[in-house]
Amino acid sequence: MKEVIEQYGKLLIAVIAGTMLIVIVFTVKDDKGNIGFLQMIGFNSNVETADYQNRIDTEASVESSNRLSPTFSTKNLEQLRAGIEVDLSQHIVATDQDGNSINVTMNRIMSTDGVDLTDTCVDGKITFPQSGTYQVEVYAIDGYNATKTQVIKLSVNRGRS
Repeated sequence: MKEVIEQYGKLLIAVIAGTMLIVIVFTVKDDKGNIGFLQMIGFNSNVETADYQNRIDTEASVESSNRLSPTFSTKNLEQLRAGIEVDLSQHIVATDQDGNSINVTMNRIMSTDGVDLTDTCVDGKITFPQSGTYQVEVYAIDGYNATKTQVIKLSVNRGRS
């Protein structure tokens, strides 16, 4: 019986101590009206919030997102001849929304019979092995990071006789 009372006493002391601790943590009040340590800690911590509406780059970001993608055009295609090296950058050009010329990257060059000629194009220069239609996948990116990828069909004429 002595042991039961001893255990009961320890439990009673633990419950009273825990209850007092909870009361102190959640009911103590400071001079600013905060109740409990959690509110006091939260009240005194400085949390910075970002104002994204007044950022300097907001206007630039909006302008950039409203820009049109680059446009591709072709010129002097009648000069494309089989067996003669051509510089595709002279025949496929890209411009940005403002009309400025931008670099064109040749991603892939395929013949109509499925032959991949991409590896034969070095620095935009290629020699088409035979006359026919070729598909050239081109890519351009302007100064505002607006991008465009497009497939352009080129007709290559017979070479010199």
